[in-house]
Amino acid sequence: MLRPIILALGAAFAFGSLAPAFAQTAAPSPTPDPAVAARAKTFYHALAAGSIDRSQLSAQANAKLTDAKLKQVAATLAPLGEPVTFEYVKSLPQGDATLHAYLLSFGGGQRLEFVIGFDAQGKVSALALRPYP
Repeated sequence: MLRPIILALGAAFAFGSLAPAFAQTAAPSPTPDPAVAARAKTFYHALAAGSIDRSQLSAQANAKLTDAKLKQVAATLAPLGEPVTFEYVKSLPQGDATLHAYLLSFGGGQRLEFVIGFDAQGKVSALALRPYP
């Protein structure tokens, strides 16, 4: 069983669950930017492997995502295996960052919310991974 909150850094921590947070916005989800989606997938896989490129992180996110936390996240994600789907949900501006939400489904029927935020400099400034109901 997954922990209730696997990872929460930066603005994504205040995000809560994706369903209520994104349901409150009236505008329909735009088509995802393929470059952002590719970065999100690449970063998720790096998290799952426990090996990230820290130059992609903002200073604050880098400080919060310690090596011990990264190792814990990777150990939690490992039993899930490769995501079967990596479905874009929505993007939302939050301060100087834009948060991008995805719903990941796995072969065992488990699902995760994955939120990644990129700041104005293109650095990863927010992350959240949670089991999805």
